[in-house]
Amino acid sequence: KKAKKKKKKAKEASDGDDAAFKANRAKWVALAVSFVQAERPELLEEWRRATDSIAFDGKALSQKVGMSLAVMLADDKRLKTVSFDECDLGDMSGKALSDALMVNKKLKSLSVAKNHLGYDAAFDIAESLKHNTTLQELTLSGNPLGDDAGIALSYALTYNNTLENLLLADTQLGDRAGVSLANALPVNRWLIELTLDDNHLGERTGKAMAEALTFSSLMLLYLSNNQLGSEAGKALAKALKFNDSLSTLTLNNNQLGDDAGKALAKALKTNQALRELELKSNQLGDAAGKALAEALRKNRGLDDLILDDNQLTSETGKAMAEALKVNKELKKLSLHDNQIGEEGGLALAEALQVNKSLVVLGLKNNQLGKLAGQAFARAWRVNTTLQTFAAADNPFGDEGGKALCEALTHSKAPTSIDLAGCQLGNEACKALVEALKTSKTLSWLSLDKNQLSDEAGAAVVEALQANQSLATLHLGNNQLGAKTCKALAEVLKTNKKLSAISIDENKLGSEAGRSLAEALKANKTVDWLLLDKTQLGDEAGAAVAEALKTNKSLTMLFLDNNQLGEKTGKALAAALKANSTLKRLKAEGNNFSDEVKNLLREAVKGKSFDGNPFFLDL
Repeated sequence: KKAKKKKKKAKEASDGDDAAFKANRAKWVALAVSFVQAERPELLEEWRRATDSIAFDGKALSQKVGMSLAVMLADDKRLKTVSFDECDLGDMSGKALSDALMVNKKLKSLSVAKNHLGYDAAFDIAESLKHNTTLQELTLSGNPLGDDAGIALSYALTYNNTLENLLLADTQLGDRAGVSLANALPVNRWLIELTLDDNHLGERTGKAMAEALTFSSLMLLYLSNNQLGSEAGKALAKALKFNDSLSTLTLNNNQLGDDAGKALAKALKTNQALRELELKSNQLGDAAGKALAEALRKNRGLDDLILDDNQLTSETGKAMAEALKVNKELKKLSLHDNQIGEEGGLALAEALQVNKSLVVLGLKNNQLGKLAGQAFARAWRVNTTLQTFAAADNPFGDEGGKALCEALTHSKAPTSIDLAGCQLGNEACKALVEALKTSKTLSWLSLDKNQLSDEAGAAVVEALQANQSLATLHLGNNQLGAKTCKALAEVLKTNKKLSAISIDENKLGSEAGRSLAEALKANKTVDWLLLDKTQLGDEAGAAVAEALKTNKSLTMLFLDNNQLGEKTGKALAAALKANSTLKRLKAEGNNFSDEVKNLLREAVKGKSFDGNPFFLDL
């Protein structure tokens, strides 16, 4: 009887404590709400409108506002996703968010990237992870956490059994934290993704991660832009021979060298689980390149292989070509910024005639010439799978360019083509004009940096009167002028497909700019318009601003370096108050006074789209 009475009293006391706690928390929540209402009423309105997600990204929040929102989050029962990226929160707000994680039972994703959070906030967040049972994704990237905070988070992983994605890129972690996180992976069986890009991780971390992969169920591991080195690369390669869970591994810019490259190639011969491998900027030469090509002849799992910015020559190009003739799985091969050369290009083009899996081929800046251009054009006539051909900054010249453009009329040609900086001439442009009139598949085209004349540009644009497939057109940094701009204005009155236009760094001028502005009033499809450095002047700028009052499609408008003045600035401020679709305005390098800049900032204050704030660059 005494025991029962004691138990009853204890329960009553506990219930009383719970009631007191809830009452106290309710009081704190009420205070937090009233504070946000007084300081940032627009945020409270967003909070009340939100259903299951909200983003305060880019909105500078004071410590008190940040802490108040954290208190509100603790009591919230609706939100599953919350983002505070780049909000200047600081440690106090970070600690308040950790308190929220202790009691919130609904939140699944929290992002606090780039918020000046340090050890104190990270330590408290780590402690909360030991008790939280709902959070699945946590982003702390871009905060100066340091090693001790990384170690605290690694300890938390040994307790937590719900977190699936942990993003710690650019958090000043060194090998002590890296090794500790690696040691936690075999214990934690829930984590799917670990992002550690842009830290100070070296050989010790690389080897520890390799050992962990033998036992870990991790699927996505991002280690780019560290200092792992060759030995760590070889250790990771050895681990891949036995690992059957990792699907993505990024090792860009890690000083791996040929020996590690060859070791990774050897691992790919037996590993069939890895789907994406990134080895950009790793000083890989032809020894590694040819070894990786040889591995592709046997590998049946890899979808994406990224080898940009290495030291690969035509030898690797030819080896990759032979591999593509037999490989039936690889979907993306990126070789940007190497020295594949004409011979390598010819071999790869020949391989495309028989390959039936590759979807994306990246060959930017590889010294491909006329013959390679003509060879790829022939390949497009028979290849049925390639969708993206990225070959900017290769000297195809007029003849190679002409062949490629003529091939665009063929239904099997890629739907996305980058020919920026390829030295296209008049004949290539003529062929392109004819192709655009009949093409029914091309949706994305870049002709930037080709020194196209105003007449050539106008002809290309006029061809869009008949074209109903092209959605994105890049014509930046050519020699285009008023004729091209006026032709574009006419096209925008009738074309119902074009949605993104880049015509920056051309001498369009004021009159043509006003014609374009007039066309924007009626256009209902263009949502992205880049007009940087086009010599618009204040009159044309004001006309573009006036168009924004009625335009309902534009979401991004770039007007940098256009000699825009007070008239344009005030017109933009007035237009932004009426416009309900524009999400970003970029107008740096103009002649706006501080007064006008303040008017523009006031005009977009409180504007947000899908939880994201309006981006204004002045």
